Amino acid sequence: MASQLKFVLLEQSGTAPSDLSLERRASCEELGISYFRLNWNPAVWELEDSETLLRDRLTWSEGRSALFAVAQKADFDYLIFMDDDVRLGRPGGKFKILRALLGPPRQLPLLRALVNELARYLPLQATVYCPGDWAHRWDRGRHVVEAGSKPFRIAGHDLQVDIFQKAVASLAYPAPVAGSGGSMWFAHFVGAHKWPDKQIVIKKIWAFNEKHEPHGDSSLPQFERGKDLLLKTRAAFKPSFQNTWVETSCNPRQIIARNKETFKGKVNAGELNHAVEELWYEVIDRNGIQKLRNERKA
Repeated sequence: MASQLKFVLLEQSGTAPSDLSLERRASCEELGISYFRLNWNPAVWELEDSETLLRDRLTWSEGRSALFAVAQKADFDYLIFMDDDVRLGRPGGKFKILRALLGPPRQLPLLRALVNELARYLPLQATVYCPGDWAHRWDRGRHVVEAGSKPFRIAGHDLQVDIFQKAVASLAYPAPVAGSGGSMWFAHFVGAHKWPDKQIVIKKIWAFNEKHEPHGDSSLPQFERGKDLLLKTRAAFKPSFQNTWVETSCNPRQIIARNKETFKGKVNAGELNHAVEELWYEVIDRNGIQKLRNERKA
């Protein structure tokens, strides 16, 4: 089934291509997944190949927006944003021990498993379960055991792996506010309200963040810091949702509480009964989000 869908994997970095990035790219080529990379650090541009997008003085969200603009030229059904220091692995708590014994897990079969899960459940938005993600810290992982290998619903999560069906990606990008952490939470907020059964965590494979290195964008003049970014994003919503956004989705503790509430709901592997764009603009204000995007360009 996955062969009938087209996937694009996008990553950005400030370092020379790592062994992980090179393996990821080769795996994508073998699986027929389009791969695009952006590097925002001029000091290492000479180590990149001619296909890498070279852009400096970008915040993390602007980097992903630039990658989205390139991906729009490709034919795709799903966009998979993945940080350059995220390695896919098999489920289980002994990753470090297994890696010491066997070496890092091969990415090709894990990427294949990921696209097969996306093809099976057809989410509108998704992420891959990461045991280190703050979004799951509400019951010491008991819900993860309860879910087995099946995906489960989520209201919000870390952005290290952020997956969008094309219809949602085209509405969510470009990011309305320039920054880093929390910059795409607004899209998760819409999903949690309008298609909660199609915003899911893929759990058949896990994701492990190997470095947790900062993007290095906080000194840029356009950078909006966490709380300021989230409060500024309020203007993207219709008035009836603005207070709900601030009261339920502007810090990890609030999102964790919502994740606990939505977890036991059923995942919908079928088609959505309404047009995605119609549902999106029941929450998002067209003029408000466009005004934020115009301010970012200015």
